[in-house]
Amino acid sequence: MFVFNLFKMRALLLIVAVTAISFFGCNTIKPEKPLESYQKESFKPVSSTVNLPIEADIKQIENMVNNQIKGLIYNDDSFDNNDHDNLMVKAWKKEDISITLSGNQLNYRIPLKLWVKAGFKVTKLGVTLSNYKEIEGAIALKFKTKFSINKDWTVSTLTSADGFDWISSPVLKLGPVDVSVKTVATAILKSKQSVLCSEIDKQVAKNLDIKKYVQDAWNLMQKPINASDSLKLWIKLTPSEIMMTPILGSNGKIKTTVGIKSITETFLGAQPSAEINPNLPNLKVLNKMDDKFTINLSNTITYNRIEELTKKQVLGQTYKQGKYVVQVNDIKVYGSNDKLIVALDLLGSLKGKVYLSCKPVYVDSTMTIVMTDVDYELKTKNVLIKSADWLYHGGFLKMMTPYLKYSLKDKIEESKEMVQKALDNNQITKNITLKGNIDDLNIDNIYLTQDAIKVVVLAQGNLKILVNM
Repeated sequence: MFVFNLFKMRALLLIVAVTAISFFGCNTIKPEKPLESYQKESFKPVSSTVNLPIEADIKQIENMVNNQIKGLIYNDDSFDNNDHDNLMVKAWKKEDISITLSGNQLNYRIPLKLWVKAGFKVTKLGVTLSNYKEIEGAIALKFKTKFSINKDWTVSTLTSADGFDWISSPVLKLGPVDVSVKTVATAILKSKQSVLCSEIDKQVAKNLDIKKYVQDAWNLMQKPINASDSLKLWIKLTPSEIMMTPILGSNGKIKTTVGIKSITETFLGAQPSAEINPNLPNLKVLNKMDDKFTINLSNTITYNRIEELTKKQVLGQTYKQGKYVVQVNDIKVYGSNDKLIVALDLLGSLKGKVYLSCKPVYVDSTMTIVMTDVDYELKTKNVLIKSADWLYHGGFLKMMTPYLKYSLKDKIEESKEMVQKALDNNQITKNITLKGNIDDLNIDNIYLTQDAIKVVVLAQGNLKILVNM
């Protein structure tokens, strides 16, 4: 019995000793959690110029003009107007109007069938005497109009006569006899050309309402563009300035380039919200447009994803320092200003949480986010110095650092591929096509948001909106 009791006592003492060693050999720490906070986003998207090369065929303009102008195009049916000029003139379009453009000057030839009635009317002693004769002929009037577009998008014109050619010599109707009066008719037409020039200026200004078209384009481009239904990719432009190169004409073409300075961003998923700014800025005229363009892309890696990737690498691994052993049991990450906080839940010789502070940096060559300046957060550091100096001065941080890196290569290359696909001759409307090419990718900024690390990628290349007039 004594032997049995002695054995039981020894066993009990051994259990107590082991328990005591376990209890006193395992420290429990509870450092204060660093404050979760985020800096206000200071990121400013990069602006660049969207080019709208505009090219119109003179023949198309001629067709439009000729379709609109038919029949009687000038009618002065009073002898008393124009300061009682005793003249009536009617002109009908005889043949198609032809238009050419040289620089900023429109040149046009207007073939007309002409009817003129001229003469005199006098009243003496209560008796009115008059003598009017009718003239008929066909003439091609030639005009040149210099035009310019003002800062407020209104059009200024200055039209001058550029001569005329008689198609058929005018004749005077005198009963059954027709008498050629070309000299008289020429004098009459010369006197009326200044009136016609004024009328042309009025009509050009009325019909060449560029501001309306630019205003419509300005409002339209602020609406998000559905670049791809299958990819759910949206391109959003926020314009700020409008530039234009001088209008030039050559080889039967009218050419100019409208440049719209804007911030261009891409969005995946639902259509992004857009607030239309209707205020059309003043025009700026440039000799040449910048053909380089930047699209602001953004890639994010969420804190949940960081935790998931890190856990695969770290959970279950042990760190040994002499007689001490710790194991990472759980991981949480969040932001504190511009630093990423990595909260590690430890088991083993040290139980509790330790908080690491680090700075996310993007490495362009590998398209990877790595953590630099990895260290214990200040309050964790103070606790470790007092109760677990072996962990503070050991190689635990060195062991953890290689696991704190996250590749964005696949996401960035996928973004580039999606945007490039959207820019490959994407027809937005019947007459408007989006066309561009991405040549290079650069990282502009990296910062912490409420739920992710956000990397701003600048896709650089060229972008054109082709307008088929």
